[in-house]
Amino acid sequence: MVSMPKRVEIRPFSPADVSAVANLLGQLGYPVESEALVLERHAALAADVQQAVLVAVCEGQLVGLVQMARVCLLASEGYVEVHALVVDEAARGQGVGAALLEAVQAWTTRFGNLRVRLGSGVHREQAHQFYEHLGYTKRAGFTFEKHMTAAVI
Repeated sequence: MVSMPKRVEIRPFSPADVSAVANLLGQLGYPVESEALVLERHAALAADVQQAVLVAVCEGQLVGLVQMARVCLLASEGYVEVHALVVDEAARGQGVGAALLEAVQAWTTRFGNLRVRLGSGVHREQAHQFYEHLGYTKRAGFTFEKHMTAAVI
């Protein structure tokens, strides 16, 4: 018997969601130091109209999260970057991730003809198949990062 997708409600993150969001971030591989820190970070994001955090709710349970931001570029039209996308392990395969990405695409159109980009660790092969199934194209390339230390005054 095939499980039918449940009705998914997508809405903005609210402070009441913090416990469930902290749990989801942990499932994504980013354990949260404190719920207060999540709220503090969200307040900074919410102040920027070119960023958004949306949650997915099924049958009264928060089961997914997406964070996105518009990236403006001088050399091109820019794009919207998905910084975090996670669906609760118990809710995967029920259309939640697709609904979250549809919401990202709708949010992206607010800024004109932009692209949507997202990163995914090389070890997340199932996620890669999911993105390609939804029409996302795998790009070649590397990501480089440098951690900075605070200057001593």
